[in-house]
Amino acid sequence: MATACSAYPKDLFLKVQKALTFEGAKFIHILAPYPPGWRYDTERTVEMGRLAVKSGMWLLYEREYGKLTINSISKAAMAKPIPIEEYMAPQGRFRGI
Repeated sequence: MATACSAYPKDLFLKVQKALTFEGAKFIHILAPYPPGWRYDTERTVEMGRLAVKSGMWLLYEREYGKLTINSISKAAMAKPIPIEEYMAPQGRFRGI
């Protein structure tokens, strides 16, 4: 089981590659920012994904045989997260908050 974000394609690729080495069921929950629903300009899609991770709203991790491993990208973000407002402000879906 793992999480990934389309804004970090190398991490996503490595997780899919690793999942293919295991037999049986696998699950990767992928955050893919959605411009129409999140209400932001399309050219900011990668930025929105990175802001989600850097703010701590989306954690990149793997769970293998019960062992949880937090990705180095998320570890760095957890050590010094950006303010949640930087993630929420560009998105129209949070305008009322």
